[in-house]
Amino acid sequence: MTKLVRALVVTIVLLALVRVNAHATVVGSFDELSWLLKPGDTVEVLDACLNETRGMVAALSSSVLSVVIDGRRRDFQAPEVARVNKEHRRPVAGLVWGASIGLGAGLGVAGLGCTMERSYCPGQPLYRGAPLSAGFAAIGVGLGAAIGATKHTTSVIYSATTACRRAR
Repeated sequence: MTKLVRALVVTIVLLALVRVNAHATVVGSFDELSWLLKPGDTVEVLDACLNETRGMVAALSSSVLSVVIDGRRRDFQAPEVARVNKEHRRPVAGLVWGASIGLGAGLGVAGLGCTMERSYCPGQPLYRGAPLSAGFAAIGVGLGAAIGATKHTTSVIYSATTACRRAR
């Protein structure tokens, strides 16, 4: 494998492994939470008794977070909520991430195949492996893009210290 191809593969793999969390803001009040949430956002709410609930935001005020869960609305008072996670769906970013991983993997497999072919057939020119490289790269990009487009992440956007109060 040439130095250029090796450098390209290493660069793609390193870029794919680096993840920057653009949603690193964690707030401590429902007033601040209104900057980060809007109706229709998908959230996971962890209450003070460590019960996790997943649903879509219906409304948010300075004291109440309303979430629709399986068609039913549930209101969470601010003192009841320990943590809120927001789901982020970024299909274009996931598509690019998946395609770059797939391209790196496809070129890596193709490069290995070309290197092996070259060692077994020393008289053959290396350019004969170009169709193999292109085919594996295309398969890798297609699979990676398909997987990456469905990728979603969650991040903590609200955190507070609360005490569990169970009904007696």
